[in-house]
Amino acid sequence: PRRAACAAALAAGSLLLLASGVALHAERARRTRAAAGGSVLLAVGADRFESSALLCNASVAPPLVQTAPRLNLTWSQQQSCEAIAGRSDFPQWRGQNLCWEWTKCVGCHMAFGSLAWRDAQNLAQGRLPEIARGMLHPLQRPELCDRYDVGSVAPGPDRQQSAEEKAAKQWLHEHVSVYVVNMPRDTERWRAATSRLELLGIRYSRIDGVDLSMAGAYADAKRRGLIPLSFNFTRAQHNAKLPYQGMSGIAGTVGCAAAHFLAMGTALKRATRPLALVLEDDTSLATDFAVRLRRLVEGEAPCDWTAISLKSKCPYGECVTPRLARVWPDGNEPADRCRHGVNWGFYAMLYRADGLGHLRDSLSKVVWDEERPHCLDVDVALASISDRIPYYAVPNFQHHPFLSEGAHGSSRMAGNSRANADADDEQARPKARADPPEPPPRERGHRRFSATGAPSAAV
Repeated sequence: PRRAACAAALAAGSLLLLASGVALHAERARRTRAAAGGSVLLAVGADRFESSALLCNASVAPPLVQTAPRLNLTWSQQQSCEAIAGRSDFPQWRGQNLCWEWTKCVGCHMAFGSLAWRDAQNLAQGRLPEIARGMLHPLQRPELCDRYDVGSVAPGPDRQQSAEEKAAKQWLHEHVSVYVVNMPRDTERWRAATSRLELLGIRYSRIDGVDLSMAGAYADAKRRGLIPLSFNFTRAQHNAKLPYQGMSGIAGTVGCAAAHFLAMGTALKRATRPLALVLEDDTSLATDFAVRLRRLVEGEAPCDWTAISLKSKCPYGECVTPRLARVWPDGNEPADRCRHGVNWGFYAMLYRADGLGHLRDSLSKVVWDEERPHCLDVDVALASISDRIPYYAVPNFQHHPFLSEGAHGSSRMAGNSRANADADDEQARPKARADPPEPPPRERGHRRFSATGAPSAAV
């Protein structure tokens, strides 16, 4: 029956291809027109304002939604990848693409997200010959953005450059509210971040970070609504340490999530501009940041966008323009591990104010799930629902970045290594449940860990 069906499909192939092509073109055109809209009246909290700027490029068609796409391998490639099983040191599950796991680990995580996927695969192939060159395409349409040589601001006459820079700074002031997430004890980070912003002439507001290693901080975060009252830290920590999840402490991760939700909530309450930029305090913006951001928003962003990560490591999705990729959930990773391992980084998140409320509500439902502790990482969680939230990202490996990381290290990882959060209201042990089968003792998870188990320094 399968051969007969295949023969029938081939007989009508050209007709079906023509029909699907027409339908695809029509659907993309419809989505572009619907997303563009023109002048939009925004209502956020008590403030209402009209944005006459489109804040996107209506000629860039939003890609059709893909729900957790997987990487396709030939039968022979699958056989080669299965041979890696005895040499891996991370959790395994039925149907796992081990070539992809190794490529991510060796070619991206251990390289701190600095390599385009072509070079990441070549590096992984040096460790494992089974990984053939070009067998994986984590970014669809890679010729567009899976490259290093994009994003430069072309030099021009000094007068012209000065005029564009002046106009871009005015545009940023009129359209973008800037917030910096910083914990009170991190005074050096605050000085470095704010001195850079002031040098660039960018106005900003401070968002208190959430340090759950402090006595009483967890209960206080719940009272303030930063963490749902229903969230059970003890149960989440128990699940995180299962070999299948491969995580360690989660206090820093939970605090990081709470701080980003606080930033989103603050941006919603104070919104007087159509865009909000949330920066982590260990970022340093490029000298021509205003010019780059305006060019990105008005020149490359499709009109359906809700969030843009300006620095994303190990990007997975579909290139739409030279600087932007549409993020998709990684269908090669299980949903109960939050499809983690790609699209890392909340260093600099740009949000549309008119879509931020829906994004925040949708993200909250995913993050505060004790059964899926990897979703506590907000970058992972947002990527996991990117088939429902129009989420785009700038690949980290591209030259001429929007920002760079400082040398202070990760506050999240430092928080995870400290004592667990003060969860005195949750003394009960987790309820009994059927845990995933534990992998052999030599296997170990690796959220931001190398193939040898050594912690990586980033993110």
